[in-house]
Amino acid sequence: MKIRNRKTIKAGLVLIEKKWTSLIIIELMEGPIRFKALAKRIPEMSEKMLAQRLRELNSLSIIERHVSKYRPLKVEYKLTQKGLELAVSLNSFSQWTDKWM
Repeated sequence: MKIRNRKTIKAGLVLIEKKWTSLIIIELMEGPIRFKALAKRIPEMSEKMLAQRLRELNSLSIIERHVSKYRPLKVEYKLTQKGLELAVSLNSFSQWTDKWM
């Protein structure tokens, strides 16, 4: 089997191997979620680190941050199309680990 582009594979692995990134994406697979609810789903992660990872994923267009127009302001995070495609890959990887690890 020939690998098409080692550079892009390496870049993708660097992204998902960052601590907490995969868990955030997995949680967002269930749909849009508010910051505090996401923090409760990953209690081992500090809110500071969660905010940092969300900003990074947003800057890479993997997630989208939506702020409501109404008071009180409500901020939700959800996967973009790019993020959904990454989530599919993570799900396939999860199936592989279930089978072989």
